[in-house]
Amino acid sequence: MVYQKKEMKPTKAFVVDDDSSMVDLLVEFLNIKGFDANGSTNPEEIIQSLRDFNADVIIADLNMPGINGLDFMEEIHSISPDAIFIIITGYGTIELAVEAIKRGADQFLTKPFTLESIQFHIERILADKSLRHENINNEINLARAGRHPKFGPLVGKSPSMQQIFNEIVIASKADVPVLISGETGTGKELVAKAIHSNSLRAAFAFVPINCSAIPEGLLESELFGFIKGAFTGASIDKPGLFEEANEGSLFLDELGDMPIHLQAKLLRIIQDGELRRLGSLKPLKTNTRVIASTSHDLTQMVLNGHFRKDLFYRLNVFPIHIPPLRERPEDIHLLASLFTKRFSKKFHKSKKGFSKESINFLKAYRFPGNVRELEHAVERAILLSKDNPNNLIEDKFLKDLFHINNTLNNHNTNKQELIESIAQLDIPLQELKHLYVKAVLGLQHGNISRTAKILGVDRKTLYRRNR
Repeated sequence: MVYQKKEMKPTKAFVVDDDSSMVDLLVEFLNIKGFDANGSTNPEEIIQSLRDFNADVIIADLNMPGINGLDFMEEIHSISPDAIFIIITGYGTIELAVEAIKRGADQFLTKPFTLESIQFHIERILADKSLRHENINNEINLARAGRHPKFGPLVGKSPSMQQIFNEIVIASKADVPVLISGETGTGKELVAKAIHSNSLRAAFAFVPINCSAIPEGLLESELFGFIKGAFTGASIDKPGLFEEANEGSLFLDELGDMPIHLQAKLLRIIQDGELRRLGSLKPLKTNTRVIASTSHDLTQMVLNGHFRKDLFYRLNVFPIHIPPLRERPEDIHLLASLFTKRFSKKFHKSKKGFSKESINFLKAYRFPGNVRELEHAVERAILLSKDNPNNLIEDKFLKDLFHINNTLNNHNTNKQELIESIAQLDIPLQELKHLYVKAVLGLQHGNISRTAKILGVDRKTLYRRNR
């Protein structure tokens, strides 16, 4: 992607680093590229200059004599709040990068880096800020409506969802592993896609894989690939998903179900950026960002010895927790309205919304299947509902679907009562099977293995039915 600068006065840039050769190199390069650049090895000189001249761009080393780069950044922002700030360092860690982004840095780069990458980041950030200014009124209106223009289908007016939007922005800027937690159906993959789509990796692949839906032996070859002759049936060399996602993002859904020995290989790739295909002794370099999700309590799994502590700490540097829908009732009507528009168009219906009774029913329901359950309920309600004078969805078309989950949640209900209760519903057998699978999956908090055992099917079959 190439970012074009508009014809206007040169972008003013300041470079500060205790290494004078680095200052000279960056200043000379930026001036050649059309910037109005100056630099110094003394942070106080830059601060004084900014009191007299506004700056568009500040490039600063993290470790400087007399002042920390993050403290220097805060001082600069108090003088030039609109300046973009790029931190460079020879001692970069994930923790430092996250801290820098949280405190207001626009980019965090570790040495060595190319001069062209500095130019790319500056022009990308300037273009992004310019676009935001042009669309500020539209963004404000969308935010008030519970939608953020950068995050696709993710919506929410609740404080918890607004916080998640903020965390997505930070995670997009900090090129570090992310661990997304939450119950099944809360939208963990949507959050992962939003992080990828707003990062510098957006032009490359976003590759998802569900770790709970693939048998252990197959999962290893899917992730890491294999060479010809690695095992029976390996007739060709095959790259794995890490290679497919190189320069982009690999989304590991339900990471808690990954076998412990594969967790060790995953940790090595995240730390060293190297992998080996099955059967090969040759290491391959990979620059893949890992975004993982789980519906399990990984802290408890670590204590039980079912999840590696070192991998948990490596991923949990930037955790994002998505609350269940029952804890953010402010978003139920908003989501239901969004699904109504989508499925009304799909089924050529003219539904305008929900009756008052329907809204009250939705807000009182606990939603064990979260947003996904709400989505399927609205889809079925629109499909089955008939036109009425107000073109509103009535609560009777929602109650049938939720009745299954409520019955299953009632542990005092015996099998005969359950069968008789479900038999009263006017639902085709094939649809009933689909709803039943989703209900059991919700009760098991998205655990594919336990759900498959209850239903008497293998995990692969269950995953196929639940897609």
